[in-house]
Amino acid sequence: MSFTGTGSDYLPIWDDVKKVLSVYENNKLVTDRQFEVTPDKTAIVEKSTDNINRAESAPLLLPAASSDSLDPQFVYRGFGKTWDYAITVEHGYTNVPSDITRAAEMLIHDIECGKLDYYKRFISSYNTDQYRIQFDKGLFEGTGNIIVDKILSKYAKSITKIGVL
Repeated sequence: MSFTGTGSDYLPIWDDVKKVLSVYENNKLVTDRQFEVTPDKTAIVEKSTDNINRAESAPLLLPAASSDSLDPQFVYRGFGKTWDYAITVEHGYTNVPSDITRAAEMLIHDIECGKLDYYKRFISSYNTDQYRIQFDKGLFEGTGNIIVDKILSKYAKSITKIGVL
């Protein structure tokens, strides 16, 4: 997994990450710190035994004049803004869930029996001059089997790209 740091203590993840194996920060292996997945499995954080108040967003940095004093007690922890991170993780399932296996078997059965003839079900118009074919919108909305679509719906991700919500 490759990320760009946001300047906060959290590095958001979207996969079902089980364990962080290694972290490369700007192409260097991080050996002096350990990382873990948060209990709600939505982010990777630096492991700490202390009771710390994590920064959920990047700290606000205002320009300081030479006469300003800086707080020496602040120690920044986290993922540097615009720094590159390459993280190796264990994620996914240890074996295929039984309901996905059953859904695959149902689709195979439908194909064997000729129930999923996509060329008949989803073509809305067909013109012979220059072969203009128009497909129905339902072609990309599922597998063609409502029961299989219902089984697989709990495994679909609603957010597929990290960004601002």
